[in-house]
Amino acid sequence: MGWGPGFNTPTKIRIIPAEGGSPIEPVAWPGWQGAPTWTPDGKGLIFGENAGFYPIQPSCALHYFDLGSARTFSLPGTTGLWTARQSPKGRYIAAETRDQQTLMLYDMRTRRAFKLLSFSDSRLGDNPAWSKDGKCIYIDAPLSPDPAIYGIRIPERAIERVASLKGIQRANQAMGEWIGIAPDGSPFLVRQVQASEIYAWDWAEP
Repeated sequence: MGWGPGFNTPTKIRIIPAEGGSPIEPVAWPGWQGAPTWTPDGKGLIFGENAGFYPIQPSCALHYFDLGSARTFSLPGTTGLWTARQSPKGRYIAAETRDQQTLMLYDMRTRRAFKLLSFSDSRLGDNPAWSKDGKCIYIDAPLSPDPAIYGIRIPERAIERVASLKGIQRANQAMGEWIGIAPDGSPFLVRQVQASEIYAWDWAEP
């Protein structure tokens, strides 16, 4: 997902060929296209919506783009959700409410969404992240007095605090604060250094 020239143009989904070359914009769906996630079979994309303001419009929803037919389909029962991430096996989609207050789990089989988690002292982080086996979804509480990354195991929905973020200066760029999960299950994030640390040195005149 990226902007065109300037920040006033709608964000669009782009695909970059693995062998290199210019990005393409395959999704013809009008409006602001939110962050995409590949379907496990590689034949489609799940994406939400975006906007030039926050919170985004109440009518926002999740969509499926089929690469074969180049058609976009809205997912029923997803009104008000965005920043979607599909599970590695494809059954579930983790998404947030448009105000970033609640993490939801959308079941592709039943076409229903269920509440997973909300924080009383923080909004949700910008990027839900699935474990490699698809059994756990991770999210952070960046504004909490004691910020941390939490994991929610699916389907029992057990919540576990997995990593403290206290004292870590997060990098918050245009796409928000980001977290990811390494193949071995370790969480990782982008840390801001240059703008938040001051150094001193002695200069010897030549």
